[in-house]
Amino acid sequence: MDSKNIIDDRGISREELKLVRFSKFNELEYSRIISAISHDISNPVATLKSNIQLLRNNLSSNEKEHNAEILCMCDESTEELVRFLDNIRLVNSVIKSSNKPKISFFEIETILSTLFLDLESLSLDHRRITVQTNLEFKEFSSDLDSIRRIILNLLGNALKFSRGEVVLRISTVQSNLEFVISDFGIGIPEDEIDQIFSPFYRGTNVKNTPGMGLGLSIVIVLIETLGGQLYLHSSIGQGTIIRIVIPNECTN
Repeated sequence: MDSKNIIDDRGISREELKLVRFSKFNELEYSRIISAISHDISNPVATLKSNIQLLRNNLSSNEKEHNAEILCMCDESTEELVRFLDNIRLVNSVIKSSNKPKISFFEIETILSTLFLDLESLSLDHRRITVQTNLEFKEFSSDLDSIRRIILNLLGNALKFSRGEVVLRISTVQSNLEFVISDFGIGIPEDEIDQIFSPFYRGTNVKNTPGMGLGLSIVIVLIETLGGQLYLHSSIGQGTIIRIVIPNECTN
């Protein structure tokens, strides 16, 4: 199999993947929505966190042990809210063009160092992920945290919306870093592919799955911020293939 022409074991070629472009959002509208949500949620979240800690500190040893599971559930819920706040603030900063990449040199394999732990913290089964690498060079220059967030969000979606194997292929093509994430899940309706990258939009076939519709909007704006591109191929009931191309900053 020629890896330069074939993107996936299902025989999908690079030419069959659709280039998804960043659609400039209505900045004023989204900024108002995001600012309002962030303001209204921040104070209750802070109150929840402090009161949970206060409750934990004032329980006896026996009470702590008896209520450990309840306290853990409360902690997980507040952390989920904190992640949501972080995500909408990130979207807002990119909309306002205030999110600048933090460029550094790093070893490509460093990208994977905390990936499985991050997925586990989100209660996602990373054991279904198969990682394949084909690296002509080991060091890369870009924003490591942004790349990790991109991959985490895409793998999270792949695991949530499929039950079988998820494949992450990492390769270097010329001076670019490429990621291909393949799943055999529910797929994306063709007429919704452009819309699913907008903040708060959720596909019609995922309404029963928890989520706020921010993960993919974060992915696309981060890729644009890094000067990269995203290509996508999806079929209902057969799965989705996403290819990400990130340029090496040291060659630009």
